[in-house]
Amino acid sequence: MLKRSRKLAWSLLLSLGALAIASSAFAQGGSQGNYDPLTLICISGNNSQGQHFVTIGVKAGASGAPAGFTLQWMKLSDWEVNGGAWFSSDDPRLCKMSFSGQPSFSGNAGPTRWELGAYGEVDIRIGDQLFDETGVSGALADDGTGHFTSPDCALECGTEYVFRAFAHASRFNGRSCFSFVGTAAGNETGSPFSCNVSFGGPEVVEPGSSCSTFDDCGGGCTFTQGYWKTHGPGDCSNGNNANVWCDTNGGAPGIMTLGTVTYTDTQICSILNASAKGNGLIILAHQLIAAKFNACNGGATCDGADIATADTFIGTKVIPPVGTASVKSNTLPAGLVTSLDNFNNGLGCALHCASNPSLSPAGTLQKMKWSTLKSHYR
Repeated sequence: MLKRSRKLAWSLLLSLGALAIASSAFAQGGSQGNYDPLTLICISGNNSQGQHFVTIGVKAGASGAPAGFTLQWMKLSDWEVNGGAWFSSDDPRLCKMSFSGQPSFSGNAGPTRWELGAYGEVDIRIGDQLFDETGVSGALADDGTGHFTSPDCALECGTEYVFRAFAHASRFNGRSCFSFVGTAAGNETGSPFSCNVSFGGPEVVEPGSSCSTFDDCGGGCTFTQGYWKTHGPGDCSNGNNANVWCDTNGGAPGIMTLGTVTYTDTQICSILNASAKGNGLIILAHQLIAAKFNACNGGATCDGADIATADTFIGTKVIPPVGTASVKSNTLPAGLVTSLDNFNNGLGCALHCASNPSLSPAGTLQKMKWSTLKSHYR
């Protein structure tokens, strides 16, 4: 993928957007009944990408996104197989996540609310941390049963995804057209109907901003919490997955001590499947459980300091749903959850374990933004 400074990238994208709006066959701005389209960019560097997550920058136009916004994504390869088109909105293969209301926790420095003011922007890490976030719904978010609503939406290693977004409607204005990266080469049909464009208008059909997970999928010694919650016993088994929970306590597999309290494997499973709903203990426990399984399963013992800090903070508190203890997420030790999440994602002191090392790519793949690739064939 092309790499450039974030400031320059935003400037170029917004310039394209301004030119596209000026030449559009219709008016898209908030003053005409629809909020201005959002602008997306893939954020790279500083642990913003991993084998199972990417970070997408979302920026509002002059009218903002005061009612929040929705992100949609799919594999670029699926977009191409689908005839160069997005899946329909009701197609279960289309990954969707809505952001609206009050977040309680974010792997990045989160906003006070998901709503965006004029030219407001936020970076969103698309990965399993969103399971514990509030103010989100859809793929990767908790659906109330303790499981992801769309497991297939979990990002795969070595895969390029395309993203688009729209600002939600409110009682003042209608929802925006989808985000765009260029100008239409011909007549295109959008959603809502007012987003239909003619030649030279803002692009609404092309796949949008592209972003890749890391393509080094081999070696390592850690798995994410999403892996561990589907490779255990009972409710923590998914499909034909084997129970690979290991012995962290010198006893039966799956028995684990968090803080000073020891839990059975069934209780550990119930904690992994518990919706955090802003409870910092559950947020921390999800990452701590994964870190402890990684330490005993793959010998990734190099993050012992973070594990010890987490145990000390938890102490005698009994984690829900086994107990009723609760702490606010902003009282957690600064950066601890993100540090543990980075460790579990293979971005800390140990690499990520490949579920099937034989499938690891032999060479380095060249990733390129769709807008660049498209220019070679037009």
